[in-house]
Amino acid sequence: MSNNERANVAVTIAVVCVLLGSCAATLPRAAGGVSDLPGLIGWMHGGCIALSDDRVAPGTKLTLVSVDSESRNVMTAKVAGRATGSSDCPALLEDRRTANQEAGWSFYLVEPRLPSDFAIGLVALAPEGDPETYLDLDGDGQQESFGYCTTAEGLRFAVAPSSAGGGEALWSGYYYLGYDLQANCPDH
Repeated sequence: MSNNERANVAVTIAVVCVLLGSCAATLPRAAGGVSDLPGLIGWMHGGCIALSDDRVAPGTKLTLVSVDSESRNVMTAKVAGRATGSSDCPALLEDRRTANQEAGWSFYLVEPRLPSDFAIGLVALAPEGDPETYLDLDGDGQQESFGYCTTAEGLRFAVAPSSAGGGEALWSGYYYLGYDLQANCPDH
């Protein structure tokens, strides 16, 4: 194989990798279910999001839903890159890093930061216009409920069907904090 042919193969492989990476970050809109959502939704603390997908590329769009207060704040953002230390990612503090990484989370820096401490982030669900209109993940015509509760040592984040629809959570994620809390999560 000539050098020119090798260069063409290398370029083709690079293009395929880029295309496959961008396909992996597309959020399905409940056409037949939400089974692909777990890798595309994550919890966020500060400017750092935890996702179970370890292949999210810098520049990937996000929709962030604040869960800190009664009034829901929704905004768009993007992945800035991998989080490597605790200075930008509280989930990677020494006393909680191991438990959070062993739970299968990969950590990414987000820009701009949400003006609250805790949020739920949705990968590639950042369309032009009002992100509030895209928060119906199960296609029932109602926006889902986004929130969290406390356990004995952490936070359980969840996305559930609208209060009118009720039902089991579409997604949940656990954030180990490593210190005692007053638990308020339901027992199920």
